[in-house]
Amino acid sequence: MNSKKTRTKRRILPVLGFLLLILLSVIVIQNRTFLSVDAIKRAIVYRNLGQEELAREIAFDSGGNSVFVCLDGGLVAATNRGIAYYGADGARVLSELFAMKSPVVMETNGRVLAYDTGGSALRALDSRSIYCSLEMEAAILSAQINRNGWLAVCTEANAAKGLVTVFNGGGQAVYEWFANRGYLVTAAVSPDNTHMSALILTGEGARVVSYSLDNDDEAESDCLLEGLFCFALYYTSDATLCAVSDEGIYFIEGGAVTASHAFEGASLSALDVSGNTVLCLKGAASDTLLLLGASGNELARKEMEARVVALSLRGKYLGVLLTDSLMVYKGNLELCAETEEIGDAQDVLMREDGTAFLIEATRAVLFVP
Repeated sequence: MNSKKTRTKRRILPVLGFLLLILLSVIVIQNRTFLSVDAIKRAIVYRNLGQEELAREIAFDSGGNSVFVCLDGGLVAATNRGIAYYGADGARVLSELFAMKSPVVMETNGRVLAYDTGGSALRALDSRSIYCSLEMEAAILSAQINRNGWLAVCTEANAAKGLVTVFNGGGQAVYEWFANRGYLVTAAVSPDNTHMSALILTGEGARVVSYSLDNDDEAESDCLLEGLFCFALYYTSDATLCAVSDEGIYFIEGGAVTASHAFEGASLSALDVSGNTVLCLKGAASDTLLLLGASGNELARKEMEARVVALSLRGKYLGVLLTDSLMVYKGNLELCAETEEIGDAQDVLMREDGTAFLIEATRAVLFVP
């Protein structure tokens, strides 16, 4: 009896394995996806989820100016009317109504910062709550959140050319720095919560200064980017500072530029600093993707066949929305999925598992490779 069961299992298992390979091949061909472990996982997981567990699209009220980020598999929308967080099932989890003329939103390590450029409103949230609500006394110039939820908020100041206020993860102000030597553009808190670095513009060019949060009297480092107009500053994943101008990108350690990449006449049309740094450089004839490591080393470069509309870097996946398609890359810009079914998408937001939201005017449609 046992020997008959064993023989039956031996005949059935190869057949099941062959059918599984056929199914996976059909999935790969239909979605133009290269066969990989991640693709197999997605095929199994997403085909077993019910509609109550996963929304294939999320409807939202755009409310004029709208910006979006992914959070825990869902979507955060910041609009002229406030903020709203929609979970992976499409249901609204959190929301707050307040006015924002020029909303900005960013996500780091499961924490989201939304604020009104030129206004006073600022909110920080995670997937459970809006845990920090601030109304600044002066107009907000810019703000950033680090992986631990610490904030660097830049505002106008009457007695100086800008003020940086650092808030800890609980929303308490722990540090202030007045920009007296140049006009304040932006600032960031280091990944270990020990330093604040600010980007200021002077008559000599852009200057990046770093201070210990225990001492605001003397800068620990001061880097002059002579003759350059920089508009962005951030910490990479290994705590290297990076400044961006209209001419190039500059990686700074210990007050000195350790790596840089000139745009060579091209214009920067898109930038994402989620982990590695990816840029889209718009040339006269084509767009080029440039992928850089945390210390500024070039990892990959790729000339695109169509113009880039938007890009999104999440974990090991990069989503690139073109005028006629969506391309998903992995590693050093190796293509792993693509689709021409992009509807009226204006933006793309990658998720950690290689799926992506295609953002339209009033909805986000999930693309599953």
